[in-house]
Amino acid sequence: MNDFVFQSPTRFVFGKSAIERTGEEVAALGSKRVLLVYGGGSARRTGLLSRVEDSLAKAGVAYVELGGVRPNPEVGLVRQGIEVARANSVDLVLGVGGGSVIDSAKAIAFGAPAPCDVWDFFSGKAKVTKCLPVACVLTIPAAGSEASSSCVISNDELCLKKGTNGDAFRPKVAIMDPTVTFTLPAYQTAAGVTDMICHVCERYFSAAGPVPVTDSICCGIIRSVIEAAVRVSHTPDDYDARATIMWAGTLAHNDLCGCGRGASIEKRAGGWESHGLEHEVCDGRDIDLLRMELPQVKENILYGVRQRRDVREHHHGRGALDRMHSPEDLVHILGRKRTRVLAPECQLLELLEEVLRLIQEHLDHRFMVCQSASPPMFSFPSHRFISTS
Repeated sequence: MNDFVFQSPTRFVFGKSAIERTGEEVAALGSKRVLLVYGGGSARRTGLLSRVEDSLAKAGVAYVELGGVRPNPEVGLVRQGIEVARANSVDLVLGVGGGSVIDSAKAIAFGAPAPCDVWDFFSGKAKVTKCLPVACVLTIPAAGSEASSSCVISNDELCLKKGTNGDAFRPKVAIMDPTVTFTLPAYQTAAGVTDMICHVCERYFSAAGPVPVTDSICCGIIRSVIEAAVRVSHTPDDYDARATIMWAGTLAHNDLCGCGRGASIEKRAGGWESHGLEHEVCDGRDIDLLRMELPQVKENILYGVRQRRDVREHHHGRGALDRMHSPEDLVHILGRKRTRVLAPECQLLELLEEVLRLIQEHLDHRFMVCQSASPPMFSFPSHRFISTS
């Protein structure tokens, strides 16, 4: 186990009545005027935004709004939000949405007090030292931005998608109500589950040796999210399954799965090849993470099998490995050429099923190698992972 520093300062308010506590939680942080950031019209159509607004009003918290955040959020809207925040002297930024909205809220929060352009933080010219408090109401479990130290923004003018990291902009409070995910389409649910598995696997396949506690957490998250995703594919309003997916997304990316696996305490565990490649190919394009990351997480699993002696002779890895590029080669071949190398949408769910089978076989084998007579971690069901009907 390598040395590590783990910090998770976010307060999580989780449950069926969590939305109505938004105003109370924001007021408890001492905030009087917030910038409410959201995405498209769905937040308004579903009534979610009205519930948040009512909760803020009841708690005596004033607010101004900024809508229009897109998937792969763009720095132009972030700059607009910074101007709104400054003009209205807001003391907190509240994101209502998924990872794109929350990342936009984070960028506005550390861009507002900064003397430089916000893109300087993503280009490496500046580091975040000051930040308005951030809070969020999560609607799409996937990116884990509600508890992570990550913020990823696109710059269409430069054709770049860049990330920055810092504990200063981890949300102070995250409101998480699984019932708001009941109406998520099957494809979007699959995309979210894929992102969670990517976050776990990026850390799991690091150069560190066995870290039993952390490894068990990684295995447990993958097992739980697969089982829950199968359940919601049949019963979309299964509360316990939706709650499992939402909480798994948080734990997959708050750095818990990397404790003891990082090369140094200053760096996150893992190489992050899947995300690096996705950032290169998706800059300024409307491409979701499922279509881009899924083929690469399969590659990373096989790459991890090849690099780990305890599973080198794993039968599923043998034979396939000789035909695979390394993640670094893929970044060079695909990313630098900015080629749109995507799995056809009709094949994505089948590919996800194949990837999850490979994860299962690898984890089962690795656990039995490490713990001798350990039983399989989980059994993958014979039916399809996510229904397309």
